[in-house]
Amino acid sequence: MRQLPLSQVDQTRISWALICVALALLQLLGSGCAGAPANYDREATRLGMERHNLSGHGFTHATYRDTDKNLADTPLHVYLYGDGRPWLRRHIPSSDPTPHTPLMLQLMALDPNPSLLLGRPCYHGYARAPGCDRSLWTSHRYGETVLASMLDALRQANPDRHPLLLIGHSGGGALAMLMASRLTEVMGVVTLAANLDIDAWSRHRRISPLVGSLNPVQDVSGWCPTCVHLHLAGGDDEYLPAALINDALKAMGEPSARILPGVTHDSGWLRHWPNVLRKLK
Repeated sequence: MRQLPLSQVDQTRISWALICVALALLQLLGSGCAGAPANYDREATRLGMERHNLSGHGFTHATYRDTDKNLADTPLHVYLYGDGRPWLRRHIPSSDPTPHTPLMLQLMALDPNPSLLLGRPCYHGYARAPGCDRSLWTSHRYGETVLASMLDALRQANPDRHPLLLIGHSGGGALAMLMASRLTEVMGVVTLAANLDIDAWSRHRRISPLVGSLNPVQDVSGWCPTCVHLHLAGGDDEYLPAALINDALKAMGEPSARILPGVTHDSGWLRHWPNVLRKLK
């Protein structure tokens, strides 16, 4: 059957259709993890927590807290989540790195102590806020700019300077160690699958080094020998193996990690968490 030539109107319609498809794909690519901030807020509401925003050093930080747990004279447990999703694809940064799975909110819900989840600069829908650029969740994710703003926000969240226990997962564990060395009110740190040697981790993952970040194995050592030092690693964690964590801990003069069987980088923590909390009492 002979094909009839397309009219100019038909060609125009096809061109516009292709443009619309391309724009839709670009919007999808650009949105990246656009649903992640909403996931966090929905999960917080489900767990009976409230979101409050704090101004750090040049950035806004989302915080989540169970207001039914009175602080009184007990230590405040501060939860710090991992890096989320800094990259959509190789060489393509995410437009919003907020974690899709709110693991630390779920762990915090099991914690009977007064607790606070402290968000990072440019996460939770603030990726396009003034001062934010994608280096702050890629190469500079543990840099001085991020650290200074988180410390400032935490001081605002704890104006009476209650004792603090910092609890960090993955990259949040790196930030917990870096923050602990600069806060006199910290009485301990608990890390879960923490990225404590970012150079060794980059080699393990075969990715470019985080050139603008501080490295806990080099920048933290010998802080507060009387404080709680508890490090946990997943027995089935291939993303950040226990051996990699223990090498960093040895170099830092920290106790070896307690290895939890059946735990991967992001799963299995919930069933162990009540027992971990009991050991912290």
